[in-house]
Amino acid sequence: MNQASTRNPKQRTRKPRPSYARRSGVTVWEEHPGRAHEELQELLGEGADDCRAQRPEVVVPVDFAPGSHAAVRHAARLARQDRAHLHLVHVFDVPPAMASQGSEGIQALLAVEQHAKTRLAALARSVEADADIEFQLGDPPAVIARRADELDADRIVMGSRRKAGPGRMGSVAREVRRRAGCPVTLITAGSSAA
Repeated sequence: MNQASTRNPKQRTRKPRPSYARRSGVTVWEEHPGRAHEELQELLGEGADDCRAQRPEVVVPVDFAPGSHAAVRHAARLARQDRAHLHLVHVFDVPPAMASQGSEGIQALLAVEQHAKTRLAALARSVEADADIEFQLGDPPAVIARRADELDADRIVMGSRRKAGPGRMGSVAREVRRRAGCPVTLITAGSSAA
């Protein structure tokens, strides 16, 4: 008799519950509790070299709010621990007024891009992380999920402006979680971490 026929049809498969951890003013919300480290170690395998193609990829969206700074710090610790490679991504949703300004709008957009890349590079240096930095245009949740998919990311680590937990996350975090094809870790900075 196969295993499927012995299962009670009324018994539902339970999805793992998110885990929460509170450390020094930072709340970490893991969609797949306790599996992040094990999954990354499994991806590395025994005796894996440092070749970037074999390293776990972690996407870290950055909007420069305190939560995203805490997410970069958390992701940098994860990267050091698991030899993962970080992608710091800033997504800019172009305002219609800027888009309609022609060459002045393009110049303003180039200035925004340069400023964001400078801040991303400084943030990567501040946590001593080996990270690629990216400036993308578009709807933040859609771009974040798309980049994670394109990079075949193993995880997204992102800040949230609200306290972490189901139903309590911000709209961008909720939409990224809904669209993402990989686990999402949400980090919120408490008042002491800001």
